[in-house]
Amino acid sequence: MKRSVGTTEGGMDNEIEQVAHAKITCMKRDYSPSPELQAALRNFEKAQKVFDQAREHLRAACAEDLRLPDVTTRDVEQFVPWSYETLRGIANEYGVPLKRAATVKSIKADPAGDPPSG
Repeated sequence: MKRSVGTTEGGMDNEIEQVAHAKITCMKRDYSPSPELQAALRNFEKAQKVFDQAREHLRAACAEDLRLPDVTTRDVEQFVPWSYETLRGIANEYGVPLKRAATVKSIKADPAGDPPSG
C-alpha cells in the first residue's frame, strides 16, 4: 500500500505520512495483518536491529584500524563493503586524522637556527 516517494522537501516525514494514510485507509476496510505477516514483521524488525548494531560495530572497528600508523583507507577498503569515500566519512566521524604527509615546508627558520631549506 506504500507508494514510492522520490526526493522531496518532506523526505522521510512525507513517506511516513503516506504509510500512516495507507494504514488508516486499510483500517476503514477492517483489514488486519495475518498472524504470519505479523510474525514476519517482528522477525524483520529484530533482524534490522541486529544489522544496525553490527554495522555500527564494524564502523567503529574500521575507525580504530584507521588510527594505526601504517594502515590506510585503501588498505581497509579491500576488506569491507564500503568505498574509500565512505571510509573517509567514517574516519572523519570518529575523528581519525588524515595520513597524508606534509607536502609544504615552512619558510620560517628552523628552531636550531638553520636557514630555511628551499
